[in-house]
Amino acid sequence: MKIKCKILVVLLFITSISNCFSANAVNINENSLYNEYRESFDAIYFDEDIEKKNFRIIENQTFEIEHGTKGKLNLISAINRKYNRLAMFFIGEDKSVVFKTDDFVSNFWFEGKAKQTNKDVIAIAYRDLNGDGLKDLIIVSSCQNDSGVYADKMYNVGDVLFQNSDGFYRDPRISDKINRFDMNKHTEAIIAFVRDGISMEFLFTAKTLDDLSSEGFKKLSYLQISDHLEKFGVVDIVPGFYKMTGQNYLMIYIVDSNGKILWNFQPMHYYVNFYDMIDLSLKDVDGDGNKDLTVLARYVTYNAEGTAVIRTDYNIYYQRAGYFLEDTDFKNSYSCREDDGIDVITNKARQFWGWR
Repeated sequence: MKIKCKILVVLLFITSISNCFSANAVNINENSLYNEYRESFDAIYFDEDIEKKNFRIIENQTFEIEHGTKGKLNLISAINRKYNRLAMFFIGEDKSVVFKTDDFVSNFWFEGKAKQTNKDVIAIAYRDLNGDGLKDLIIVSSCQNDSGVYADKMYNVGDVLFQNSDGFYRDPRISDKINRFDMNKHTEAIIAFVRDGISMEFLFTAKTLDDLSSEGFKKLSYLQISDHLEKFGVVDIVPGFYKMTGQNYLMIYIVDSNGKILWNFQPMHYYVNFYDMIDLSLKDVDGDGNKDLTVLARYVTYNAEGTAVIRTDYNIYYQRAGYFLEDTDFKNSYSCREDDGIDVITNKARQFWGWR
């Protein structure tokens, strides 16, 4: 027995050392890739260098701006072809780069990775957000993951560059809230949050249903469900939406008999607008004996040509011991059809999990 234990300890030690070397190799490789990108970015001195250094200029997001101390500048938006990193270059009358930056939250979306997910810049607005008399830049970039359940879907990432005497700078705290609380769908929502103090943060932090209602959350009472959930007791499932600068944002809450919020669901994901709710269901889907929540709704998104379209989609949330886990396994195998009802989704998911 002692010999077996010693062998096991040695094997665990070897595995640990192997994993350590593997992790270090990945880090060294990522550092090398990032350094390559950085050298390319730093070597851009004139507008003609941008494409030479493997950046793709986004022609429809290039325009003239007025800077407080540097005068008229030509703003050029570009994305690195190899690493999908967003950059902006501010060009003077002599075609030289007066200021440049790649400090955008979308360039840090995957921590420790040189390659990011930027595909396009879909909107830029130019407004004074902090009341200093200088106009700031509001940016919404369109991103897409290489793999995973949403690999074929585009999603938005929002950011703000504040103007100062040296150029422009980013406040990471503001960028974090814009994206953490999904105020990144379009520039008007970002402007409303940063300049006017209107926020969707309460949708994620409210403690009671009254807190939600007092802030303007509209319940979809006709779809509200009262039931007993095995791990939560008797609860209400309350769907509803909040409207902010023309964007309808869908949320669903589990609320106890005292109006206290026990859990929230955020089915919007990459969609830019909530259109309408089709149905909700509380049925065991994965066969563990606990009721799961299935949501079927219609949303607004954009197709490859940039045209707004309405799509039907579903979400399944599996009940666990005091929490819910959003489905990705079944979603990877089945895409919703426009005429699917909630029973169709439930039955197909049950078949996926082995129900006859």
